[in-house]
Amino acid sequence: MLWKIALRNLLRNKRRTGFSLALVVIVTMGLVLFNAFVDYTYTGLRETMIRSQLGHLQIFQRPYDEVTGQSPLMHDYKSVKDIVSTSEHVAIVGARLNLQGLITKGGEAESISFIGLGVEPEAESYLSTFRTTVEGDPLRSDRPFAVHLGRGLAAQLSVVPGDWVTILGTTVDGVINALDVEVAGTVTLGVQQMDNRYLYMPIQGAQSLISSDAATNIVVLLDKTDHTRSVADQIEQRFAKEHLDLKIKRWDELAEYYRQVVSLYSRIFGVVSVIMLAIVIFSVSNTMSMSLMERIQELGTLRAVGATRPYLMKLLVTEGFLLGLLGGLAGVLVGVCACQFINSLHVVMPPAPGMTRGYPLGFRLGWSILTGPMLLVASTSVLSTLLPAWRGSRINIVEALRYV
Repeated sequence: MLWKIALRNLLRNKRRTGFSLALVVIVTMGLVLFNAFVDYTYTGLRETMIRSQLGHLQIFQRPYDEVTGQSPLMHDYKSVKDIVSTSEHVAIVGARLNLQGLITKGGEAESISFIGLGVEPEAESYLSTFRTTVEGDPLRSDRPFAVHLGRGLAAQLSVVPGDWVTILGTTVDGVINALDVEVAGTVTLGVQQMDNRYLYMPIQGAQSLISSDAATNIVVLLDKTDHTRSVADQIEQRFAKEHLDLKIKRWDELAEYYRQVVSLYSRIFGVVSVIMLAIVIFSVSNTMSMSLMERIQELGTLRAVGATRPYLMKLLVTEGFLLGLLGGLAGVLVGVCACQFINSLHVVMPPAPGMTRGYPLGFRLGWSILTGPMLLVASTSVLSTLLPAWRGSRINIVEALRYV
């Protein structure tokens, strides 16, 4: 009965209730849209970093420097790969060898510094799915002296697939070494600075450059990102049993840029939420206050026929809760429709500063994204009703009956 009476009271002044309801709908829709966009951004950025460079797990030889990320070379990496590949939820395991040095196109141009990566081509095709080949052929293990150049680096050298270049590096003994390699293709990672400096080649060729059969680290890709922590613990226990002195780093420990983006968006979302909830508080509070002024005689009559103060308090709070709940439900429905409509347009945003390609504008929906704003708005509506409800329940019966 209380809910029915509260709903009828809201419908008595349709214009004021409709205005407040519209504000609640808009606020809820805004929270759903922003929350869905942020979640889509988090997920997209996370998977991009995992599948373009980090993997879910990386394994290093100890001692590992937490500040610089440096570690000794891993000479028995093949046996470590065998142990890791048999672990549960592990999809792909690949070794990498970090390089750096100079690259030149014979004697025709000046040398340019590069950052290189020796990879196992078959595994890397899964570990770096977000690295796009612009032109040329993929890397293959049977062509150890073929390289992929970043699109910007290839442009600086004025080379195309099929050309030969010379790379210079330092061996593990500190001796300068040089290799003539063929440009198999050009690639882009979507980041201008990386495209201007990066070189990729099969790990056998990279090992020839440094005169070693070692790898810098091992990269592990799992079937699901949610399994990262449990698989890391499982592999660490296996390493302990085998007495292997290795360090395991999860992707979230390596992704400093991702943590910065999450921190920034979380603060922005907090500020936006406070502003929107303030609108709800003032709107619902105004509606309930105006309703209270118009219903003073009604409230006095209810008190005169035996209605208690707690009953009036519950009645008015229930009205505020219904206003927030109905507006929240409608706002969620409108927000879902808006998200689906925008997703269907396949809008591509322009490249961010320092990037070479745009990214899709999208919204990711989930139960927490839908229920969170609705419950937040409903609870805010109840909060904004408490003061007017308390005043209404404390009204003097005699003065209320004489009020005109």
